[in-house]
Amino acid sequence: MKVFIISDIKSKAESIIPYGLRLATCLEAEVEIIHIIDSRMQQGVSSNYGDSGTVTPANKLSHDEIIEREKGTAGKELDDFLSREKSRLNYPLKVNVCIELNSIENKITEDLNNDPSAIMVVNKEADDYIFLSQKEIIDVCKDFKGLSLIVPPGTEFEKFTNILLPSALQPDDLENYQYLTDFIRYFQPVVNVVAHSDEKNEDEIDLWVKKIETVFPSASVSLKLIDPGNFDDEFIDYTEMLEPDLVLVFRKERSLLKSLFEKELFAKLLDQTSAPILFHSR
Repeated sequence: MKVFIISDIKSKAESIIPYGLRLATCLEAEVEIIHIIDSRMQQGVSSNYGDSGTVTPANKLSHDEIIEREKGTAGKELDDFLSREKSRLNYPLKVNVCIELNSIENKITEDLNNDPSAIMVVNKEADDYIFLSQKEIIDVCKDFKGLSLIVPPGTEFEKFTNILLPSALQPDDLENYQYLTDFIRYFQPVVNVVAHSDEKNEDEIDLWVKKIETVFPSASVSLKLIDPGNFDDEFIDYTEMLEPDLVLVFRKERSLLKSLFEKELFAKLLDQTSAPILFHSR
């Protein structure tokens, strides 16, 4: 298993890199920190070497000089940051740093998607450098073939003991949950399934619960049924009440929970919950 952490050192918000490092330590996973320099964001600026004692204007840096300067600055900032954080871990965590001229969308499709078992850790707040908006964050997570973990800034990592999972109790959901089996076994949590029954009888619901217990053998599973007509609002309310360590969200094109993955409600989940969200697009 590999953990990709999308660099947020240019953000005004508190970094989620420490969170990602501690998660990787818990998973005994290798870490790669991805710092993207998007050429569209780099503009010609004056060099610091202009002579202030003359009327000669400072020279403009060339495009290549700007990129090299950005790489050097980012490398220094990340080295300093990681030196402090790794000393606090007391664990020989392997961390690689990738700094490159690219776009985050291209990096996902051309490189990171080569490892569908990976976890990508992203700050929930757009940094106006790699991500310009929350919509871009959501779109990138949808393009990523592994698990995307969206973390609010300032969140301290703790082992996941209380996980919230929305479900329509469909048989194919159980197959898709297999992607989480290895992840779940590290934490042995309580998985709180929030669902609507879709007019299923009690025996059908009991059978579905028994099947998900075989998918997550290291977890304890509980089920709460709520009104399908108001599922989105009730799910948000229940999330706020329960304050889970993690919310699992699956993107599925044809689902009774289709509204859950529309931009408005997904953004609402990000805005109104303080829990990290583990997202899988399938």
